[in-house]
Amino acid sequence: MKNAGQDVPNEVYQSLDTAGEGDKWWEAVDLQKLILAHNSIEALKEDLRNLPLLTVLNVSHNQLSELPAAIGELHLLKSLDVSFNSIHKIPDEIGSATSLVKFDCSSNQLKELPSSLGRCLDLFDFKVMRIMME
Repeated sequence: MKNAGQDVPNEVYQSLDTAGEGDKWWEAVDLQKLILAHNSIEALKEDLRNLPLLTVLNVSHNQLSELPAAIGELHLLKSLDVSFNSIHKIPDEIGSATSLVKFDCSSNQLKELPSSLGRCLDLFDFKVMRIMME
């Protein structure tokens, strides 16, 4: 029997501005690093845009088949690890994450990479094992 996929709790996508009074501090912090590796996560929401201070996002070893376009709105993102998922396509919006220094998209099911990655001029640690051929 296959385990049901996990969702990222909605509270993770809330910024400090949207947290209500009386919330626990860890539910009301502007996240800079989000490590969600090894959690059987099947999807990230477009609400990722609510985390504008994010510099590190690690969603490796999950069950993602795609990344949200909102990934391009994370202008401070320096490290993105989406390795060991089932991602078929990286969204073109990734080119707007121009602070990206490290990007690991190895061990996925990619058929191509967006040319917009060329706008990430500081990207020097880029890992992609292979592109799947049809």
